[in-house]
Amino acid sequence: MTTIKTVSIGAVVWVVVCTCTSVMAQECLRVESVPPKVTVTLKGAEYRSLVAPGQYCSLVPGRTYRVTASLDRFESRGLKLRLPEDGGQVHFSGDRAGRVGRSVVIPGWGQGSMGYAANAFEAVLSVGGSGLKFWQSRDRYLTAKREYERHSWLADNATSENVRIREVAETNRFRNNAELYRDDSYVVAGILGWQMLANVAETYLLARPPGAEILEDGTVQLRIPERTGFRAAVRSLFFPGLGQKYNGDHGRAVLFQFGTMVCAMFAADYRLEYRLEESGYVSAMERFRTATDVVEKERALNESRAYAASRDERQRDMYVYVGGAGVLWLLSVIDAAANGGRGEEPGFFGMETSYRSGTARGGVVVRF
Repeated sequence: MTTIKTVSIGAVVWVVVCTCTSVMAQECLRVESVPPKVTVTLKGAEYRSLVAPGQYCSLVPGRTYRVTASLDRFESRGLKLRLPEDGGQVHFSGDRAGRVGRSVVIPGWGQGSMGYAANAFEAVLSVGGSGLKFWQSRDRYLTAKREYERHSWLADNATSENVRIREVAETNRFRNNAELYRDDSYVVAGILGWQMLANVAETYLLARPPGAEILEDGTVQLRIPERTGFRAAVRSLFFPGLGQKYNGDHGRAVLFQFGTMVCAMFAADYRLEYRLEESGYVSAMERFRTATDVVEKERALNESRAYAASRDERQRDMYVYVGGAGVLWLLSVIDAAANGGRGEEPGFFGMETSYRSGTARGGVVVRF
């Protein structure tokens, strides 16, 4: 079996296609590393992972596999590899578009298809939670809209002046509430879109292929950079928690991502309640100004004071959660930058382009 000679400092992983000697010959991917402990995953009809040294067997010529190598402090990147059935050139390519498309259709599908189960689970929770919140806010808006239409019809078909006045008041109240609920649904839709965009952006970054360089011996060498604090901070600047996922710290990622999202949702809830209380206050003051009876004026004045107190309390709560979301966002950026690497050690992921079925003429080499 021929191997690819490399000269490098750091970890070296050889992943070589060979024919194992056994009762039945089968295609194998042998993995060796210096030093050991480099994790190499192979995803085809099934998902398998090993820590070098070791080997994958039962490979099927003509089938497409995804080969990914990962090492501490380095980004994890991979490629699709297809072994030709009757000899010829090894076909390898990036698969970013397909992975991103999956995450657009079903959040977390793209991450899960690449073997990032934790990332996929977090994407499902974040998008699913914000989607449930959007459905709730949209349902409140539609309910208020239906009530507005019902009372509007009752006002138009009232049989007495007293009934008409009462239904007009109810029509105005539900129309105002429907407008507030509609605006709230827009805010929650923004949070949902933000989480969905984070899901797609994460898939886009995880599926990023290495930079390719063809060497003189025909080996295609693909560069894998070390993780850096700058890249982590940029990710968290746009999406809290994404920098922590990049650094491999899913505990902190959950804290910052879901903490920021929950604070944003509570802020949206208190914003809605603040606007409802403000609407009630304005309505009570209008009744106070137009009332001719002393008792009615006193009742309207007391209601306006209660609405004002509740409005101010909701406004304070809204500011607290807006501030909490901002603090968590800022801490996410600082934490991602502090726990990221410095990018001083470049890595390499290379593949030989020649392969013959049943022989040992080609292979894969991963160098960090």
